[in-house]
Amino acid sequence: SALDDGVAVFSAAGRIAWSVGEWCLAACLSMWRRLGDYDRHQRTGGWKPDQFRGDELTGARIGIVGASSTARAFLTLLAPFTPDVVVYDPFLSPDAAAELGVRPVSLAEVMECPLVSVHVPNLPATEGMITAELLDRMPVGGLLINSSRAAAIDNEALFARIVAGRLRAALDVYDPEPAQLPEEILASHDLLLTPHIAGDSTHGHLALTGHVLRDMVRFLDTGEHGPSWVDPARWAVLA
Repeated sequence: SALDDGVAVFSAAGRIAWSVGEWCLAACLSMWRRLGDYDRHQRTGGWKPDQFRGDELTGARIGIVGASSTARAFLTLLAPFTPDVVVYDPFLSPDAAAELGVRPVSLAEVMECPLVSVHVPNLPATEGMITAELLDRMPVGGLLINSSRAAAIDNEALFARIVAGRLRAALDVYDPEPAQLPEEILASHDLLLTPHIAGDSTHGHLALTGHVLRDMVRFLDTGEHGPSWVDPARWAVLA
């Protein structure tokens, strides 16, 4: 590959991460405050319902699977809500966790949070890592957000728990794509679906070229590595 041949490689993934982070925050707020439920209730003639109520992010316990660039963008956007964040990432050192203001824990402990967001790369080690047993650790009504890789989750198990009313989810990635979802999932009100667009926004798209070119010019002028430079040692685990 170009990296193996010593070619300097630059990537816009760092800038795309901010777009994904915003999607995660938007999905989280929409589902956590149950905006879709309120919208449907009012459109069918209802007013203030007794059967459900939205919750708040402020002080919420949030679990992060994978401390990737998208997770870090999401964490930055979550900071004003002062959440209690725990992270599972075997590559995250204690010092790096402290800098992020999070606590490193096991995957099982992350999955006990009422809100879990998945940010892992597509690796053999991450395929199917979130099993049915781990999904059952989430409290009833818990929210799972996946903007990374569909294969990281046992989706059949997730869908079964959504249909049963046990869990909620916001999904931007699927296997296969375009998504081929069963009718009972498409009819569920406990699910937010978007077509793999978490990293695709108008302003974000326009910013990509400049994000990379600034670092390339600096590298050619000074040899300095900007944020879009790809570190060959971390390429295999980037997300």
